[in-house]
Amino acid sequence: MKLCFILIPLFICITVSSCSNSNQTSDSEKSDRPDTTEKHRHKKDSSISEIINTTVELLQNHAESVNIDRRFAAIMKYFNHAAIGMANILLTKSKTDVLRKFVNEIITRRREEINEMNLFLREEPNDTSPFIKEFQKSVDESVSKMKGALGLQESGIDNLYIQCMIIFHQAVINIVEAELKYGSHQTLKIYARNILSAEAEELQQLESRFKQ
Repeated sequence: MKLCFILIPLFICITVSSCSNSNQTSDSEKSDRPDTTEKHRHKKDSSISEIINTTVELLQNHAESVNIDRRFAAIMKYFNHAAIGMANILLTKSKTDVLRKFVNEIITRRREEINEMNLFLREEPNDTSPFIKEFQKSVDESVSKMKGALGLQESGIDNLYIQCMIIFHQAVINIVEAELKYGSHQTLKIYARNILSAEAEELQQLESRFKQ
């Protein structure tokens, strides 16, 4: 009888310890795995064409939300992660100071936009929008424009980056205008107007100041 009283607590202790170690191993293994939950977070060794191709795939397959405003916010995150990924490639390879300064400003703005979109997606409702098909048509048109960037031949990293970003900006402007036309959330419309202004200004710089 005394032996039973001794063995039972010992068994419980071993079991708890074993479960704890198992959980620690699981957490450790989980932390070593690549983050696949957000495919739009591009790998550091991605090429510009790979980033464009991934973004096109995401846009073609993105139909999770029936709410225009939520879909717009998610799509802007795809574009912003792509813009940051391409900017990081340019910063690694380019030696053009004025373009590098421009790219750093792009990274700063895109990170701010990602934070805004994340905040919106956490808090806002998911009701059905009546013009979701019309909005998606604009997204599809932008995807078609972006596919043109996949055929660009690299003639120096600066020129390739500029040509791709011109196409990206045109695609974003098209989608932002669709959000302003078909979306309904007033706060997101304020974000969209700010994005439209910034995209138009950057596009003007890319086309006149940098394009050779």
